[in-house]
Amino acid sequence: MKKYAGITLVLALLLSIIVLPSPVQACSCVAPGTTQEALAKSDAVFSGKVVLIRDRFANPFTAPFIEDDGNPYQVRLVTEAVWKGEIGREAVVYTSMSGESCGFQFQDGQRYLVFAYTDKKGKLVASSCSATEKLTDTGSSKRLVQLGSGQLPLPVEPAETPNSSTAGWTISTLAGGVALAAFVIMLLFRRSRKQS
Repeated sequence: MKKYAGITLVLALLLSIIVLPSPVQACSCVAPGTTQEALAKSDAVFSGKVVLIRDRFANPFTAPFIEDDGNPYQVRLVTEAVWKGEIGREAVVYTSMSGESCGFQFQDGQRYLVFAYTDKKGKLVASSCSATEKLTDTGSSKRLVQLGSGQLPLPVEPAETPNSSTAGWTISTLAGGVALAAFVIMLLFRRSRKQS
């Protein structure tokens, strides 16, 4: 009897996995609208060339200390022109780089017209729901023409974020030091036990 109860339970579990629909996460957003509407909705609008794309969770030593805000990629761009926001010579935006999560898929070395919003922590975020677009080699774009020439970026560098590579090295060094200290204490403890 117990044998049949176990088989029945396993079959019921398998059937529930197959039959019950699982929720699907997909990007759903309203089109950005006209250039003027996109400009009004955005906290920052600028053009720039991508010089670095970094997965903030790639380092196993720092990943546990980074809050998952849904935008794991940090994209650094050299700013060319600014239409809105206080943007320096370099700008940092965050994105998920996944279409399912409404992320924008930046490519290293390419130029973009970025329409970004500021999240709760003050970070600029670019998404596929914004009017952000890749610029052609000639820099032509209907939105770019509508925006006009823009301003020069501010002569300041972007503030380092707490998730920068220097923070990663600091945490990695600290973790290594703690591990080394624990190893030395363990060796001393063993030596003292052998002498007793």
